[in-house]
Amino acid sequence: LAMSGLAGPSRDQAKLKVDQARSEQQARIQFQRFMGNKDTDVDVAVAAYRDMPESSYYRQQARSDYEKLRGGYVQDHLERAEAARDNNRCPDFKSQVQLILDVDPQNQKAMELSKKPCPKKD
Repeated sequence: LAMSGLAGPSRDQAKLKVDQARSEQQARIQFQRFMGNKDTDVDVAVAAYRDMPESSYYRQQARSDYEKLRGGYVQDHLERAEAARDNNRCPDFKSQVQLILDVDPQNQKAMELSKKPCPKKD
């Protein structure tokens, strides 16, 4: 990019490559965060995976591990959502349901829960 005689299309290609490299550098950081937490803090691992760009090489490398984690993550947050609802913690209930829908937008249980009103405190 610093070359003065670079033609417009070549400069555009070079800029695209630089942008891709920067994106992959950030994805690598998230990949390392994912790998470092997948066995100890699933919430952090899932967040790291979701922060990787869809087209990232690193996201592709983490995909099978993520798929293994996702079911347990969803189940855990379903339980947390139900407990929060049962204990009148409405904001927590809503945030737990949203966490599920963020990783599994078609999750039937979460969609059903989201339609239930949170009971009012007596």
